[in-house]
Amino acid sequence: RSQLEVKLSYGWAPDPDAPADVTDWVSGLGDAVVGVKHALYHDSEAGRIFSLVGEVILPTGDEARGFGAPGTALEGFATLGHLLPSDAFLQAQAGVEVPLYDAGSEEAFGRVSLGRTYTEGDWGRSWSPMVEFQAKRELETGAETVVDLIPQIQLSLNTRQHVLANVGVLIPTTERDGRSVRLLAYVLLDWFDGGFFEGW
Repeated sequence: RSQLEVKLSYGWAPDPDAPADVTDWVSGLGDAVVGVKHALYHDSEAGRIFSLVGEVILPTGDEARGFGAPGTALEGFATLGHLLPSDAFLQAQAGVEVPLYDAGSEEAFGRVSLGRTYTEGDWGRSWSPMVEFQAKRELETGAETVVDLIPQIQLSLNTRQHVLANVGVLIPTTERDGRSVRLLAYVLLDWFDGGFFEGW
């Protein structure tokens, strides 16, 4: 009922040191995250699960290039998963992030995603198109709530379905600091079900 999580990120962004009339790109590692997740309640027949997650965000990214924060932060949130008819699903998260450095602000966030999974046969590869709404707000008087829309698709790279890939587009629906559309992608390995090269 418990799970250890490790997240490693890598990104690309316009070079902040490039001349105004030149668009150069830089890349680099982002902040690393180590977390623990524990399922407080689950009901396989009803298709519901409720978990609590605690994470430590480590400042391994290059802050000057926009890939990381200037210090360590703590994050805690609750997650809910619910299976719907016809292999559809609803997932939700709500929590807070607390920076441990002077320049940071505490932030509350929430995410809701709705999607459906399509599977090749009983144990084949799967595709899960979904749409996600996420909102965050600094816990300060007068702060703006930032809302994003993220259409995306997650697919299993192997037939055992423990190696997953996801690609999506983050579309800002509110203005803040000149935010723009971003391409997001990840690869996820659930090592409880085997190594990366197993189950293909």
